[in-house]
Amino acid sequence: MSTDATRSTVTVAGRATIAISPDIARIRMVCQATLPSVADAVAASSAAVAAVRAALDQHGISTADAPSGRVSLTAQETWENNRSRITGYSAEHQVTITVRDLDAVGTVLADVIAAAGDHARLYGVDFLRADDAQVQARARAEAFADAHAKASEYAQMAGRSLGAVLAIAESDAVSAAPMPRVKAFAAPMAEAVPVEPGAVDASAGVTVTWELV
Repeated sequence: MSTDATRSTVTVAGRATIAISPDIARIRMVCQATLPSVADAVAASSAAVAAVRAALDQHGISTADAPSGRVSLTAQETWENNRSRITGYSAEHQVTITVRDLDAVGTVLADVIAAAGDHARLYGVDFLRADDAQVQARARAEAFADAHAKASEYAQMAGRSLGAVLAIAESDAVSAAPMPRVKAFAAPMAEAVPVEPGAVDASAGVTVTWELV
């Protein structure tokens, strides 16, 4: 609580977190190939991506829901007698897959890894909300209510009442998704991977200043 020459104020912070069910999953994977020549490495990586897209077609997942990300080509080097020698080339093609049927996530995951074979590198599965605007609005409202309740308590302790709101500052809103991280690996899978989505946490924070009357 602060006082200046003209008015007394109280400033408090409010926070709220809402747990909701996710409705989409994002699979983050890379098709990687390391071979002696640039052409062979790029060809093998591209073939793995094509196989992944063919597997996704079987699940009705379009290219729009499986865009390419980072595509890179690097030389593999070793040092011998204080000199660098190129031993091969590594081509990587990142694909981020959005799965809108959560019941199919395990099967899709198994199928795309099997399609890419030893060229598959899995970097994680994230469960999210496709549109969390309404949930974030609810979290902001609850954060403001939390701030108001705290400010009312302080005002009562001081024998005052809350007046007009003088300032509002919002903290960054956060949607924290459950992320069953999977280590990067390359291994064919014959069965659906058992993944469970859990809940998504949407949080909001706000700092509000009221006049005391």
